[in-house]
Amino acid sequence: MKILQNLLLALLFFAATTFADQAKLSSTVYFHYSAQWTKDTPPANRFEISRAYLTYSNKISPALSFKWQADVGRLSDSLDSRLTVYLKNALLRWQHRRFVFTLGLQGMNLFRVQEKNWGYRFIEKSAMDRKKFSSSADLGIGLQSRLGQKLLFDFQITNGSGYKKPESDRYKKYAFLLVYGTSRLDKKAGFNLGVIGSYEPYRQSGLHSRKLMGLFGGFANRLLRLGLELNRMNAQINQTLFSLYSALNLSSGTALWARFDYYQTDQTQERYALVGFLYRVPGHLQVAPNVRFLSAPKQSIRFALNFQYTF
Repeated sequence: MKILQNLLLALLFFAATTFADQAKLSSTVYFHYSAQWTKDTPPANRFEISRAYLTYSNKISPALSFKWQADVGRLSDSLDSRLTVYLKNALLRWQHRRFVFTLGLQGMNLFRVQEKNWGYRFIEKSAMDRKKFSSSADLGIGLQSRLGQKLLFDFQITNGSGYKKPESDRYKKYAFLLVYGTSRLDKKAGFNLGVIGSYEPYRQSGLHSRKLMGLFGGFANRLLRLGLELNRMNAQINQTLFSLYSALNLSSGTALWARFDYYQTDQTQERYALVGFLYRVPGHLQVAPNVRFLSAPKQSIRFALNFQYTF
């Protein structure tokens, strides 16, 4: 922890003194209050910081840029849930004609577009991220290219262990994204259709593999945004995941939104529904009161008040 803090201070000093004209420093924080009622369990409520990001990026030349991002979140270990600092992005990006090469710790391509179709990461993770179909970032190399005006291809070779764990074997993860249309429906009107896939061998009492395939689509105009996705993971346990979401803009700063996820394995089923309201405070703050219904492992109802603030 101390080493990472010192690196962060050194980076901020370096950014402020050396690349002040070209550098961009930003931060995003997800904060919420929640109250939950679960079957056969006493009610619970809490305040929480679910995520905090600090990002530094710089364009070194017309062809080269880099990005560094720290991610603060809870440890997933049930015995130790401290807020912990992780290095999530540390990458160099080189653009050459129609191609973009990325080297280092980078965001995965498997649910990058779907997360923007959903549009409300501070309220809830995208469906694949929530059910751990893939890590959101990993260490490796990537190649991205536009095939015409509307078609984007993205291919990555990564460790497969994510950004919170070191590589533990000699096998690598191969992932691709092919999308036609507008990739940022949270920012622009348009539509998209896409396919994603990944393949990763691993050894556990013999050689096995994780295979992921998914389809998605989205649409947005001035009043409405819609999206859906269907994903299938084949490993030792077969998993199917469907997600449908929508947002209706009431004005330039308010919206109603809803989402429904259905998750199924060989043994279990889960239904997860969310509905809420969004208010954008002029400046850099968003507020979203919402209600969530979860069918498994125990039926529960949760009220949450989510905040996102940026600088």
